[in-house]
Amino acid sequence: VLVLIPEPLPTPVHRGEDERRACPEERASFLSRLTWWWMNGLVWRGWRKVLEDSDLTDLNEVDKSQKVAAIFNKNWKQELHKACAPTSVPITRYVTLNEDVSEDVQDVTMGVHLKEPRPLPRRREPSLLSALVKSFWQPFLTSGVFKLLTDLLSFVNPFILKLMLDFASDGTQQAWLGYVYATMFFVTAILQSLCLHQYYNRALTLGMRVRTALIAAIYNKSLCLSNLARRSSTVGEIVNMMSVDSQCLADLCTFIHFLWFAPLQVFLTILFLWLTMGPSVFAGVGVMILLTPINAAVAYFTEKLQIKQMTYKDTRTKLTNEVLNGIKVIKLYAWEIPFQRIIMAVRGQELGVLRTAAYLSAIIASTWTCAPFFVALATFTTFSLVHRGGEEGHLTADKAFVALTLFNILSTPLTMLPVVITSTIQARVSARRLSSFLSGEELDPSDVVRVDVPPSSGDDDAVTMVGATFTWDSPERPVLSNLNLHIKP
Repeated sequence: VLVLIPEPLPTPVHRGEDERRACPEERASFLSRLTWWWMNGLVWRGWRKVLEDSDLTDLNEVDKSQKVAAIFNKNWKQELHKACAPTSVPITRYVTLNEDVSEDVQDVTMGVHLKEPRPLPRRREPSLLSALVKSFWQPFLTSGVFKLLTDLLSFVNPFILKLMLDFASDGTQQAWLGYVYATMFFVTAILQSLCLHQYYNRALTLGMRVRTALIAAIYNKSLCLSNLARRSSTVGEIVNMMSVDSQCLADLCTFIHFLWFAPLQVFLTILFLWLTMGPSVFAGVGVMILLTPINAAVAYFTEKLQIKQMTYKDTRTKLTNEVLNGIKVIKLYAWEIPFQRIIMAVRGQELGVLRTAAYLSAIIASTWTCAPFFVALATFTTFSLVHRGGEEGHLTADKAFVALTLFNILSTPLTMLPVVITSTIQARVSARRLSSFLSGEELDPSDVVRVDVPPSSGDDDAVTMVGATFTWDSPERPVLSNLNLHIKP
């Protein structure tokens, strides 16, 4: 059926010999995208022979770094403009010998132009999250819709199971109802699988775009940092931002929808359990409430450990880069062992933090993994004790199996909750580091003017400086003033 559905013809594009073929997903139909039918060609080619680099197609246009980085840079500049980040607004003054000047400009001579910085007030910190949401809200929204459909479909199976058990216990019903219920099980499973994989596809694609945009922004920012900003951002920090911090935010895109739907899923599960087993379900709710303080305490210490870990990692990366850059001098003076001890000492501190974080992660994971069992145990025990001695005290098949199915659904958000909390804490720390780095002071591009001079003009200077003033940082006094220089090519 999918083959018979016509697909739009691709736009003919001239491609060079080194360019890849266009991705078939760009011209695939809706059903082909829904079932990934457009990948059959690559799958069959991989079955017939070993895939090579030439067999792969090009990226989609929306996934290429040029477009992704441009969209994020536009929204990030808007955030910087809204935040009114502190920038040095130069105020040119012409100082004469007869003018009273302050102590910090007593050494200036007549005719020197000074640039005094006047920082603009900061209204608020620029929000990296806001820039990311404005740049990639569409895949974020569509992935959320598929996640919502997936989890809502999971609540259909318990009701179908109840109907199936009622049909099996009642011999007076028509036989065709059994086939209808079995077909409903099959259709629900197919729809749930399609929605789930569409969610993961869009969430992973969103993470890829976020990581691409952040790496491009960090790289461009590192090329135009001012001298003052370079003092606070070492090479190790920049490398870790591109490799670790960007990956933390990309990983969060896979689980970020659990932050809002996990509580909703728990609420719906408890509601349906209350409709099935009555007030006894609140015993299980009490078990979940008792586990909440443990989760909050572990999350607090995990965030502190994440900040310490990134600090040690930046220091270790910086030392490693310095050793590699000066490896000739180190080998010449036989300094390998002292530098190795320094690096291994920092690595030991980093491993200590990682070990503590692993213990905390194991505690929270084991706690929430056992939570569904304790919730089910408390609920069934309370139900049996409350209704002991009566006919309702016996757990019937429909109540037991429906409740077990709902408890199985409840295990998913409780199991994923520690993973989501850990990933959110790591992403929060990374977002702070990236936001601080990307909002740092940059070099003023207007300091250097590039002019194309025709050869017939007679000006054959490659570099020309007239009345130039040089300083290491904008707040400091000039070290070179009123400098005229002509450099020939």
